[in-house]
Amino acid sequence: MGCSCCRWDRNACNGVGGMQCGLCVPYCSVLCCVFPYCSHSLSDPPIPHPRTCDITLDPDTAHPNLVLSADRKSVRFVSTRQLHLPVTERRFTSYPCVLATRGFTSGRHYWEVEVGRKTHWALGVCGDSVCRNGEMAAGPQSGFWRVRLWNGDRYAATTNPFTPITPRVAPTRVGVFVDYEAGEVSFYNVTDRSHLFTFNNGFKEKIWPLFYPGIPAGRKNAAPLTICQPTDWD
Repeated sequence: MGCSCCRWDRNACNGVGGMQCGLCVPYCSVLCCVFPYCSHSLSDPPIPHPRTCDITLDPDTAHPNLVLSADRKSVRFVSTRQLHLPVTERRFTSYPCVLATRGFTSGRHYWEVEVGRKTHWALGVCGDSVCRNGEMAAGPQSGFWRVRLWNGDRYAATTNPFTPITPRVAPTRVGVFVDYEAGEVSFYNVTDRSHLFTFNNGFKEKIWPLFYPGIPAGRKNAAPLTICQPTDWD
């Protein structure tokens, strides 16, 4: 049997439980090495572990119908639009989303979001120059790289047209992994440790983690999106 991570010959590496080779384990522990960076040969250097981000939400980007928790780790939609918010060009006023306080122009970064049993949500990244105050197009051509859920059971990557996603298990937690130099953003179902989708369109500017909690449908979608401490699989 080969390594479950990188498909090396088990006899050519230091097998761990007969499943993972010795070089994969230290560098690909997040999500049991589901990241697509293990297709190297034995002569290649070890793969760097992606940097786990300490993500917090930026109130200056939050749509007026969004409320952040005190620790700025959670966001929920409220029906009453907040008034007297600071005026800033960074704030979204049409699409009810919020960005993180830090963006990326290089490196590998990973974070996880608890989506629970919500029926509508979207997660991903967006470019620094995206439209924040008017009509927006959804796809990478407009600077948005997102995976979304709507109607409780319809998952898709917001390509143009949308690419349907059929998870084996409905995710209650989603991992997002950015490799800026590779021009990729990947999404993972942390619930069953499976890959959902990868965009590989490339980036031309600074990108920001994006969070859309969805509009409540009665009590079904009232719960917040919550940024979580990434899962420790060790």
